[in-house]
Order: sequence, then C-alpha cells, then structure tokens
Amino acid sequence: MKYLKYPVNLKSLLKGSNENFCKIEESIAYNIMMIITTSFGEIPETPHYGTIIWDLEFNQHIKKRDWEDLVRKSLYESIGEFEKRLILNEITISLDEIDDKELRSSIRRKARFCRIYD
Repeated sequence: MKYLKYPVNLKSLLKGSNENFCKIEESIAYNIMMIITTSFGEIPETPHYGTIIWDLEFNQHIKKRDWEDLVRKSLYESIGEFEKRLILNEITISLDEIDDKELRSSIRRKARFCRIYD
C-alpha cells in the first residue's frame, strides 16, 4: 500500500512520480505529529482532532503532574481515535527541567509511545 507524504507535490503526483509516497512508519509519524501540533477545534470538520497541549501550554497555574496526566490522556485518546494503524499500550509523558544554554530553555517535554503495529 502507498502512503502520501505531505505536503503533496501535485505536479509530480500528476506525472506519476513516486516522490510523494512514503513508508507506513513515516506516514504514522507524520499523522502523530499533526495530532500533537493541532489544537481541538482547529479543524472545524473534525473538532475532536488534536490534543489539549495548546490549551495547557501557557497555563502557569497547573501542577507538573496534572499537566503530564492531562497530556497523556489527551494523546492516548486522540492517537487511538485518529491513528488506527497503531495499537497503543501506553504513553509516557515527562516534563523535565534541563539546562540548555544553546536553546536558552529550562523546560523539556518528552513523550514515549509504546506501540504495536497493526
């Protein structure tokens, strides 16, 4: 089966080129990235597509553990609903403080997906 890469190059697609296609792993990774970077309601036709991350991003009053739990639940539900090619066993989220002089950032967010390909 062929999977489309985004953004699609219509000119080469119409010529029958294979450069618009990718492996299943790349297609799944792209869809998960889109789910993570989309806020709920951003796509009017599918208001439940996305995650709660953008709603929590600048919330200064939420505890670290609550942030991790809300994001974990949101990711698990959204990926389970919109990426049917995966069966998720668990998602691990950690919000860690690091000293990154290059990025001038002190907070790092990390997610690890335990997955089984269908």
